[in-house]
Amino acid sequence: MRRKRISETMQHIDTKFLNEVNEYAGTSKENRHTVWIRWSAIAVCLCLIIAAVVGVPNRFGNNPNGDNDLISVEQDGTIIVDFKATADTSYSAPEPGEYFCFIEVNEARKEYAGKNMRYLLSFDLFKADGESISEEELKAEYQRLADLGYKLYYVEDHWTFYGDNQKKYIPVVVGLFTDEELDNFQANEKYGYAFHFETNGDCSPIKIDVNDVVTDFDSILY
Repeated sequence: MRRKRISETMQHIDTKFLNEVNEYAGTSKENRHTVWIRWSAIAVCLCLIIAAVVGVPNRFGNNPNGDNDLISVEQDGTIIVDFKATADTSYSAPEPGEYFCFIEVNEARKEYAGKNMRYLLSFDLFKADGESISEEELKAEYQRLADLGYKLYYVEDHWTFYGDNQKKYIPVVVGLFTDEELDNFQANEKYGYAFHFETNGDCSPIKIDVNDVVTDFDSILY
């Protein structure tokens, strides 16, 4: 599939659900003023999002063509690619230096607490007062996280519906995070971060090759 320019990737940084966040994985402040709305694609799906435990035998098998429905990593633990939250909530944009997880991520972590799990998550970046993030800033932050050892992936075949149910591919950068990495995320003081599961327009989970870790974003985003 053709490579997309970083401007295409930037389009995926959506505005999210508004008001106050109930559960933070990082620090928090009482007064927040920047509100944001999570993409309505979740509502459009109107489907049961899979509580996707990847690599669990006999739960999600391989298809006859050998293409895994989900991702299996036997030696490195199980990967959670999606999870259905039991309740809705609303969020406000995190302040610079702060980060939090959407409720479905928090519930997944509670469900599998103490187990050897990793979470395939997308993360949105925010600057103070809703200031826009440039393409170069975004690429530089991805590179900083990669240099710190976070396992990041560039998903070219992520897609959603636009307009009159038109399918459109919008590449996205995701990370594979452990509980420890989420608890001790090394945030950049310039940005706030919101971690969430990523799905395609039909609510199917995205797929990665776990060995295809991006270490040089100049080779991916240009």
